[in-house]
Amino acid sequence: MDTETQLYLTSRFREYYEKSGSLMVVPPKDLPEREFAFTYFDREGMFRHIGFPRSEELLSHLRVNAPSHAYLSAAHYVDPDAGTMGQKGWKGTDLIFDIDADHLDVPCKEEHDRWVCRKCGETSKGKRPEQCPSCQSTTIEEEAWLCEQCIAQAKSETFKLIDILSGDFGFSRSDIDVIYTGHRGYHVKVDLPSIHPLTPSERREIVDYITGRGILLQAHGLIEQGSGRRRTIAGPGRESVGWGLRIYRSIVKMFGNGEAPLEAIANKNKVLEGMAGGRWDATKGIALKTWERLVTKAMERYGIAHIDEPVTTDIHRLIRLEGSLHGKTGFAVTKVRELESFDPFKDAVVLKSDQEINVYIERSNAFRVGENSYGPYEKVKLKLPLAAAIFFMCKGVAKVIRET
Repeated sequence: MDTETQLYLTSRFREYYEKSGSLMVVPPKDLPEREFAFTYFDREGMFRHIGFPRSEELLSHLRVNAPSHAYLSAAHYVDPDAGTMGQKGWKGTDLIFDIDADHLDVPCKEEHDRWVCRKCGETSKGKRPEQCPSCQSTTIEEEAWLCEQCIAQAKSETFKLIDILSGDFGFSRSDIDVIYTGHRGYHVKVDLPSIHPLTPSERREIVDYITGRGILLQAHGLIEQGSGRRRTIAGPGRESVGWGLRIYRSIVKMFGNGEAPLEAIANKNKVLEGMAGGRWDATKGIALKTWERLVTKAMERYGIAHIDEPVTTDIHRLIRLEGSLHGKTGFAVTKVRELESFDPFKDAVVLKSDQEINVYIERSNAFRVGENSYGPYEKVKLKLPLAAAIFFMCKGVAKVIRET
């Protein structure tokens, strides 16, 4: 990013924090116990081990410095601005989950993500290679985009996670916060005193449950009974609990979407009626091994919540500050009230005005901001509404053109 664009983005971010920061930014409860960290448009690296005893000092830092990214610790510390973790005095950590398209198997990334070799300029779509195929340099920069498809997948995984946390772990929905990160995903947070002391290994147990790691299908009722011609197959039904109920619901969704064997689909109502009561053999010819393969596929698609696992197990993790701006989009980190209707391309857009900005765009994908779509563009000078111009500049594909 060129210096002129860095300065422009810094000024726009500063303007946001000066005008809206006190309304939009949500300092955490127990503010003096949290560590903060920041990155800036005009400086390399992350600046962390920062503490704020009062909200006004945090807001003042945002207004004066206009960071490109703002983070706080999920952990609570005695001395959050101490220089090492050992000196901070860990008191506990919120339960945090990160669902991000970066870690989801969504095919759209092959279409809109791009990498660029900073040594020779070689570029291509898709996943970043270990080294440039042209010059063998490892100085390769990734250009991660977001679209309706990958955001929809992240939302779907968030719904599954919330269902597990409330249905299986018993958390009240009011104790579960969902935060749009400002880019390609969501943070889900449970901040309760009973959660704070959990160790990394105990948090790993929660991760293993949510991701279905190590599940024995037989332990949840999927077994073969009897012998000879009197063998029957039993499985979890609608009266099951925990992962048994999750298995049953997942296989029902698979049937509903026409993803089961043709023999079963032909007798779908009969099969589903039997399964609801724990009998999985209403259709003959489907062996236990086949059911196990189908259940594994159904769990992967409909039962498991795909999360970025290290985020949950790391008791010193930094997460994004609610109400702050994301330096790769200009969107706000936003608490989500109604996940079903939340539209990040509209609801998280806060840098808006009637003003149009002159920019030069080297190359960009098409992208929606609000109700309008922009691009794709290549080697073009044009005027764009502020929110769209900010987005393309934050993505690193546009340069501001100052009017003379």
